[in-house]
Amino acid sequence: MEHHLVDSDRDDPGEAFRLYAGAGEARVKFFKFAQPDGRVRFLTYTFPPGASEGLHVHHQGSAIGAYDEYYYVVSGSGEVVLEGDTIQVNAGDLVFAPLGIAHGIANTSPTEPLKILLTYLEGNPRRMAAAQASVE
Repeated sequence: MEHHLVDSDRDDPGEAFRLYAGAGEARVKFFKFAQPDGRVRFLTYTFPPGASEGLHVHHQGSAIGAYDEYYYVVSGSGEVVLEGDTIQVNAGDLVFAPLGIAHGIANTSPTEPLKILLTYLEGNPRRMAAAQASVE
């Protein structure tokens, strides 16, 4: 089996974005694939102390896309809000944010950045149909 290093720009901190009207800006790095299937995405978010991703919902027909998201905490600590529940997260935690559920994440540390590996699969037809049915 042949193996390929897909993205090797380790020094790239990513671009600064304000995510979904959250507090402050996060650095976002998008990983590139030599042969993308067009659906799976990997990116990192690095939130400085006090920064957050605003609450948002992915659903069928949404301008921000319809997909489930998986947040893996690489380093730091923070809070994830999922459908009104607040969950404390630390390095090594994995959080699943299903399609159609309001969610967001915040860095609660006064001194350390929060680094997240975010993975999502665009256009999961079964999840999209279920989420759409729950909205109607």
